[in-house]
Amino acid sequence: MNLPWHPLIVHFPIALAVLLPLLGLAVWVLMRRGRFPASTWWLVLALQVLTTGVGYLAIESGEWEETTVEKVTGPVPVERHEEHAEMFVAVSVAASALTVAGAFLPGPARVWVQLGAIALMAADAGLALRTGRSGGELVYAHGAPAAYRVAQDASGSEGLLPTPGMNTSESDHPEDDGNEDGPAEEDEAEDEAKVED
Repeated sequence: MNLPWHPLIVHFPIALAVLLPLLGLAVWVLMRRGRFPASTWWLVLALQVLTTGVGYLAIESGEWEETTVEKVTGPVPVERHEEHAEMFVAVSVAASALTVAGAFLPGPARVWVQLGAIALMAADAGLALRTGRSGGELVYAHGAPAAYRVAQDASGSEGLLPTPGMNTSESDHPEDDGNEDGPAEEDEAEDEAKVED
């Protein structure tokens, strides 16, 4: 079975986006108090850029699978989820730009730009959660995973295996349903007729 990439990727940008404002604020406060050197901001910068990168990768992986999922969910919920994701990544790009500026600007401007970057990170965390919620609706309310079962069944490469002993059209061994005219009893009647001859 070909598993989709999108569900494997999407949790990383959401988790990073939610944690980053807290981490960024903690680093900012400790730098202001002199407990961390100014270079600690590079850790925040690296994580913010990583968030933007994996967010973009999540959008791309969703694009790869959009056509398959829309066959089950219809286009409207997929487009809504995609719009939310694009807004999340756009704000993440802006937060990354401010985070980079906050690493290079001199003096008091640096402090305020870093604080602005943290505010954008907090807004982006809200957008990440909204994107995750619309993705959850695709899965739990609109049945998006069924698209992969449908695609799998259509390919004919895999499917449900027949269960021996069950009276199904797929089973090689249909269960005797107790009908008096069943195949086993007909065979017995034929054998008795031959013995009498």
